[in-house]
Amino acid sequence: MNATRFDRFARILATDQTRRGAARLLAGGLVAGLLTRRATEPVSALQLDGSNGWAICGEDQLIANLWTETVHCGACFHSCWEELASPSGELVIPVCEHGVCKPRA
Repeated sequence: MNATRFDRFARILATDQTRRGAARLLAGGLVAGLLTRRATEPVSALQLDGSNGWAICGEDQLIANLWTETVHCGACFHSCWEELASPSGELVIPVCEHGVCKPRA
């Protein structure tokens, strides 16, 4: 936080709040708390078995979309770039559509 932003923040805290402002601050805190709680649910609460396209890959537990990511197309670490590589060296730009590697049209 830079000095200007800190000064502005300190001024806001130093001024008296109206009831409406205090209620707005309380409501904002409640909403932020609820959003934070939802965002911190364990990964296991999400469906990451590949059935909806999402999976956990590798020892680093990388979350990947197996339906759209060209480096995890259809399976963890299955690269469309390698699958569609041209022996002649021609550049083929791949896309992953529902887990199938295809050349970009």
